Amino acid sequence: STPHPRESQNATKQMSTFTLLRTRWTLRLLQAIDTSKATGPDLLPGTILKQCSHTLALHITLLARLILCTPRWPQLWKLHWLAPLHKKRVKHDPDNYRAIHLTSILSKIVERLLSLPLLAFFELTDAYGNTQWTFANTTAPPT
Repeated sequence: STPHPRESQNATKQMSTFTLLRTRWTLRLLQAIDTSKATGPDLLPGTILKQCSHTLALHITLLARLILCTPRWPQLWKLHWLAPLHKKRVKHDPDNYRAIHLTSILSKIVERLLSLPLLAFFELTDAYGNTQWTFANTTAPPT
């Protein structure tokens, strides 16, 4: 069994059972939504989320906390749409298209909210190691 963080001599290497998620973080994420982006399978437009951000911020934060505690991701957020986007040349050639992955905007907001404390923990504990630099807070791969 894993020791409780207070019992461990190296408590900074373990994630606390309490993860801080603040409503103001959610509010900032909601207010930063690009309303020109397409909606996902939930059909909830970014314009509504942005315009109702002050009302929704607390509830979305509570939902994110619930997701961390249970841990269950809403079934609707597991659905994604793929849409073809024409790149160049002739339109009748399928090789001239790339797929656009459309995800629920609310799902992306919660993902970003949850990533704030988790990515900080990963950085602190060197969870990425020296071979995974893509998600680390650096600008270039290690040499």
